[in-house]
Amino acid sequence: MSKSELTLDIEMKAIKQFSKFGAFLCPEVSFQRPWIKDKPANCSINEFNFDPKYTQVEGKHIRTEIVDLLESNSQKGWVCYEIKISKSDFHSKAIKSFVGHYNYYLMPKELYEQVKEEIPKEIGVYSYDGKMLNLVKKAKRQELVNGIDEQLSYGMIRSLARERDEKFEKTKDLSLRKLKEYKALEEQGLLLRLPCKVGDTVYVDSTILPIEDMECYEDIDNKIPLYFPARVVSFRFAKKNWMKIAVREKWLYEWIDNETGPDSDYIECEKNFTISLSGIGKTVFLTREEAEAVPRK
Repeated sequence: MSKSELTLDIEMKAIKQFSKFGAFLCPEVSFQRPWIKDKPANCSINEFNFDPKYTQVEGKHIRTEIVDLLESNSQKGWVCYEIKISKSDFHSKAIKSFVGHYNYYLMPKELYEQVKEEIPKEIGVYSYDGKMLNLVKKAKRQELVNGIDEQLSYGMIRSLARERDEKFEKTKDLSLRKLKEYKALEEQGLLLRLPCKVGDTVYVDSTILPIEDMECYEDIDNKIPLYFPARVVSFRFAKKNWMKIAVREKWLYEWIDNETGPDSDYIECEKNFTISLSGIGKTVFLTREEAEAVPRK
């Protein structure tokens, strides 16, 4: 049965809000518990199967149950959450698997006002106001039934593996769809292939940089380099496609000193420039060898 939009909203909000260091949450955790007719037996499965006092009991069976949301908490222990979104949902005959050290209902604020007198004293409640879950009733700690800790551990592992597999399949399907889209765009000539990526080093013709702001411009003992290495910072796509680069050199900086007035010095740092992608191979080169091979006037 698919979940309603409100149920999913509450579930995702709880995972986001309650997840913290030492707390791990997983939705729809299944586990097994022994029952006698319509009541839980409150014993471990091994005891239920092999203890003589249960061998002749009528109506004994083992049920697979589901906790809507299970939390493994390093301080609290096991915390079980049941999500209810309507009065009929709250009164349904579906099993409420409150088997943790702490057990809570997660429900809309309006529903809590309608059913709060029916909630057992040991069960806590978080009410949902559309933005966040608010604690309106604290749960009382309960001792675990013998064997339930093992069942919840196995169930948590199984369910986390299921969540991992489902996310892997979704990611794989999304990747295949994107790959088909890119292939279609490439066949139509609409896919832009970038010559480099963010973080790459390119080599910039010194004639397109403000050399007069560099220390090397005033150093008469050294020739101004034909090109400067630069780091690709980002790309921008519009009517023209642009690339932002960062050149690390000793740049001239000026400032105001409170005592001496204006002052200046060359400081080594990165300075950003925006250049057109059409300059690749002309004034900006992908390798040092390409830059050195360009004829200079």
